[in-house]
Amino acid sequence: MPVTYLAGDPPKPTNVSSCPADSTSTSSFSLLSSKSYIQEAERWKEQAIEYINNGDAILGYLAFTDAAAKFVIALHILYDEYEEIKKRNKSGRSEEKHRSILHYTNAALEMCYKIRENNSSSNLGASKSTFEKLSALGYKCEARLSLLYYKMNQGQHDYMRLHKDLTDVLQQKSARFTPTSPVRSELREATLSEKEFRTLKTYLSGNQWLLKAHEKWDRGKNLATKNSQFFEIIGRLCEIRNLHLMCSLKDLSTFQTAAAKELRHAQMGTSDVSPLS
Repeated sequence: MPVTYLAGDPPKPTNVSSCPADSTSTSSFSLLSSKSYIQEAERWKEQAIEYINNGDAILGYLAFTDAAAKFVIALHILYDEYEEIKKRNKSGRSEEKHRSILHYTNAALEMCYKIRENNSSSNLGASKSTFEKLSALGYKCEARLSLLYYKMNQGQHDYMRLHKDLTDVLQQKSARFTPTSPVRSELREATLSEKEFRTLKTYLSGNQWLLKAHEKWDRGKNLATKNSQFFEIIGRLCEIRNLHLMCSLKDLSTFQTAAAKELRHAQMGTSDVSPLS
């Protein structure tokens, strides 16, 4: 079992080009290779499944949280590499790295989903407070990864152009009818051309990740507010006072790892965080 912890019209699309997927971070530590973190994430995932199968739900959820944190720091490294490759205009390697980022984003999201999935059939009892804290971390992780997904899709499609195209289509179709038009009451649907339909589908497919990011962040924020003292202490421990939706992946991973470590110690009665509320 790994035990190495790291320290510390349609709506207009959001421009997340400055979102630090990447290098901006308030915490610092030496990074291993993305492959090393991915291997460690897989080991945590296996350990989590073993805990769950043995009936130890909370330790399983903690291990899933650590697995997610390791996938997230691997994504931080992969994204930095992706940006460097794009600067050197190596399109083949860029596409390969792009696919890798999406693959491990899905892997990290799976760890977040596992907590809620396993909870549906578990009796948490006195561990409910710990589960709430892990759920808050999970929702915030889902939100930040959804934002990463949106950003990666933004690199493949010009969402500002798609927004303008769709706005033009809606205005053109609306202009065909006046409020007093005799055919207004008979209008039941507007026909889209094949090109217009493809544009709408691409736009909605990408922006669902943006909507999901805000929805999941709000859920995580609500749970974190219920446990504000704990998260304030974790923020001080890892020197990240404000974990926000557009935080760096590096900070997210650091915060997740610190919180999981303290919650695990609390389960064993050795936590330095008191009270855990």
